[in-house]
Amino acid sequence: MKQLREQFREYPLIFTDDSFISFFRLHLYYSLFKNFSFSELIERQEKEQTYSETFKRLEYFVNEMTYPTAFFSNKINKSILMMDYFYLLANATNLHLYEQKYFICFMTDFSWEKERFLGRQIQQYLKRQWHVKILYARKRSTIDYADILLVTKKSKIQQTNEQTKLLLPKQLTSQFLRNLENVLLDKKMKNK
Repeated sequence: MKQLREQFREYPLIFTDDSFISFFRLHLYYSLFKNFSFSELIERQEKEQTYSETFKRLEYFVNEMTYPTAFFSNKINKSILMMDYFYLLANATNLHLYEQKYFICFMTDFSWEKERFLGRQIQQYLKRQWHVKILYARKRSTIDYADILLVTKKSKIQQTNEQTKLLLPKQLTSQFLRNLENVLLDKKMKNK
């Protein structure tokens, strides 16, 4: 478990006694029943697309853990361990924290209180699938740092900043949130 904690050290991993038992069970199971897995290839591809950075770190960890030892003398097939370790890790932490962080900045004419309220709503909505940080445009450096600007005036959309801009409605709608997720997905695909 020490190696796993070293690979994912930015945020705390919370393991229960069941996690340690699962860790041992996985190694024992795959050393006894080689090349048999409950995990499906399609499922792995979908998860790997969503959690690409997490899988890179996890692969390094699995390479370390599948090296033959005195206790597990037969080399265990690492590809069949990946999904099981993925789920073990998912139970110990929020995996999105290890993915690319996106900065979303409010540049509106709303009151500070309303911006913060909308910011918390957006954060709550996105936190299950994205690693985002909400910023508020009080300084030029904050605006320059943002990946996405949320604006309330169409004139601000046409200004010549490099950031992606979205027109923020007065009340959040499901359509706006879907548009925001699509922008995040486009940014993620461009970064690959």
